[in-house]
Amino acid sequence: VAKEDSIQLGISMWSYWFPEPVVLNVYGKDAVRYTHNRLSGDIRALAVGGATVGAALTPQGRVQALFSVFLVAADRLFLVADGGDAESVRQA
Repeated sequence: VAKEDSIQLGISMWSYWFPEPVVLNVYGKDAVRYTHNRLSGDIRALAVGGATVGAALTPQGRVQALFSVFLVAADRLFLVADGGDAESVRQA
C-alpha cells in the first residue's frame, strides 16, 4: 500500500507505510549512548520529553530505516518507524 506524503517544503514523495508503526523500546544505562552512536542526529542533546528524527545507516551511508526518536526517560527511548522496507527496519 502506497501513500502520498508532503514534506514541509511542499515536495511530494511516495512512501510505503506499515499497517501499524514499528516501535522499538531501547532502555538501560547505555541506551542514549548506543542510540546516539547507531543513528544519525544528535540524540545526546535531547531533553527528557524531547523528540527528533534519526536514520539508521549502513557503513556505506545508505539509509536502512528512518525513526522518530522519543526520549521518555534518562535511560529509555522509543524509536518509531512508520514505513519503509520492513526487512531493512528489522535489520537496523
